[in-house]
Amino acid sequence: MTDFLQVILTMSVMGAVAIPVTLLFQALFGKWLSPKARLYMWLPVLLRLFVPYIPKTPLSVYNLLPDETIAAIELPPILKTAMPTRIHLLPLIWFLGAVLFAAFSFVSYLRFVNRLELVQKDKQAIESIAEEAASVTGLKKPPQTVFCKNRISPMVVGLFSPKLVIPVHISEQFDEERLRIIFVHEYTHLARRDGFLNWLLLLAGCLHWFNPLVHIMRKAIRRDSEQVCDACVLKSLSVDRRKLYTQTILDLLESTVSAGHAAITAPMAGTKRSLSARLKSIYRIGKRNMSILALPMCLMISVFLLTGALATDISETVGTVSELLDPVIVIPPAETSTPALEEAPSPEPTPLTEDVPSAAPSESPASVSVPTPTPKVAATPTPTPAPAEAPVYVYQGGGAVARLSKDRGRAAFSAQFDDVVITTVGIRSATEDSLTGFFTVTKNGETIADHAPGVVRGTVSGITFSTSDGTIRYTFPLSSRTKE
Repeated sequence: MTDFLQVILTMSVMGAVAIPVTLLFQALFGKWLSPKARLYMWLPVLLRLFVPYIPKTPLSVYNLLPDETIAAIELPPILKTAMPTRIHLLPLIWFLGAVLFAAFSFVSYLRFVNRLELVQKDKQAIESIAEEAASVTGLKKPPQTVFCKNRISPMVVGLFSPKLVIPVHISEQFDEERLRIIFVHEYTHLARRDGFLNWLLLLAGCLHWFNPLVHIMRKAIRRDSEQVCDACVLKSLSVDRRKLYTQTILDLLESTVSAGHAAITAPMAGTKRSLSARLKSIYRIGKRNMSILALPMCLMISVFLLTGALATDISETVGTVSELLDPVIVIPPAETSTPALEEAPSPEPTPLTEDVPSAAPSESPASVSVPTPTPKVAATPTPTPAPAEAPVYVYQGGGAVARLSKDRGRAAFSAQFDDVVITTVGIRSATEDSLTGFFTVTKNGETIADHAPGVVRGTVSGITFSTSDGTIRYTFPLSSRTKE
């Protein structure tokens, strides 16, 4: 359950990055795009909230996040050791929240359906309207139409056996032309399968009930979906009848009351808050000149949001490329003694013959003498001061110890928590706050990563370990940081 919750948290936080990006795109370019293009922009976000494993590219927006931020969104097993009681409660809290959210939505929907006061009414007057609306929207068969006494907005209820609910006061007060507009609007929702979209948004709300940005996204998608429906209806109407369509929406809003069922159903009148944006969208239909850019923009957003970070630090990329070029310090080092330097054999002294003048003048010829060779004494080199050793910063916490230094011969990392053991088997490069090398990870005695390239980082908040491919990542809360 904890692993599943970790996946949910990862998708939710990455979705929290994708939602503002999409809203920013819509704020900058939305008024030049069709409602359908705006709605399609949310597809990458929905996939990001439901698909846990995604490809990695250097174009991903998540490359902009520091490694510590990505690591913080996960639920590392080390926390289970540090705070076992609290952490084990997190899956239960999430599960209860999801159940309560789903229960509240379903209960609200069932209460609304049960409160409908259905009445029998002659349907002959609307059969021709229903047949015409079905033909316009492409439905093979119009759904069943029921009438109620409630002062609500016309809407379709039910997913697999949908029914169109028409209030009696609407059928009596509205003329045939405006009733035809209502039928075409609701049948358009059915033709577009908007009911499935509403249930998908409900599922997103259940999985990510703790994320406020997801609820903002759900409202935005429902708003864009309603505007798409408006645009589809207006295509079947002449330009002079668009005013009648707008007036019909206003009349519905004035003659109905909210029923608190917006979680699943989509009433035609909507709410007063969404009315302004909806009317502006209706007014702009036919005036956009950048709709041709909708597909490229959607593809660009998909690349940005549907791909993961290729590398969380440049040292990972450089290290991977230069893996065969840089020497690797193997940990633990081999227990070998350093051999003493062999003295070079001294050459046999060569007799030197030279004329040595006598200290005192003499008449006899100069005598030639061969001096006794004296062995040469090797000059003792002047000792040079040893370079100052690079400082070592020791990070400790949660069963992990990281010794980080520019001298990679003194750098090291190891961790042991629960049934997980991380061992450093080689070091490629090291700094005062990071270490790049090769690691072996075992869990429950089983090796899950053998000599895998990875990175260790020390921060003011903790120690992070991650393999270069991102499949394994742990965060250790920092308990102490000392300098040797």
